[in-house]
Amino acid sequence: MQTFHTVKSFADVPLEGAGVPAQDFLAASDGLLQLFDLLGHGVFTFIQADIRSNISGLRSRVTKHNDPTLEAVLAASDDNATGCLVRLIRGFRYICRSLSMMQSEPDLELYVCFKRAYDEWLAQFHSRFVRSLVAVAIRAAPSRKEFYTRIAQGGDPEELDQELTKWLAGLDRIVSHMSRLLPYH
Repeated sequence: MQTFHTVKSFADVPLEGAGVPAQDFLAASDGLLQLFDLLGHGVFTFIQADIRSNISGLRSRVTKHNDPTLEAVLAASDDNATGCLVRLIRGFRYICRSLSMMQSEPDLELYVCFKRAYDEWLAQFHSRFVRSLVAVAIRAAPSRKEFYTRIAQGGDPEELDQELTKWLAGLDRIVSHMSRLLPYH
């Protein structure tokens, strides 16, 4: 369970009066990419590339202008950074819903959770071509058992489930908060 213990968790990203601290959000976002890396090379590669690109675009803005919060990024009216943030929040909402469904419906395979969440949250923003690529990637998702084995890295699956619950609650809190502020989502 190395990943959940060694990376910044969304559960540890505070939602303060001024908003979501940008550096903490970026660190937790990097941790999310590490989770995908555990699923194996090739699985969700283009999704990872999209997330990585949006993290990079947001990080560039935050670093260059020393924006303390995600809200400060939005207030700056930087179209590129705002676009990156919108795409990250959309993608993170999708990931959060997929993994929450996996936890709440233990009889569903992972690809079914990803497919249902995609149809509900992201498909509307994608062209037919992108939707077809996503469909192929979703079908390549590991089985539920393999997912837990890879993510737990030899650790206790129950402990992983508890950590995942906290991680998802933190992610959902941030996604819900930011979704209310985004100009288009």
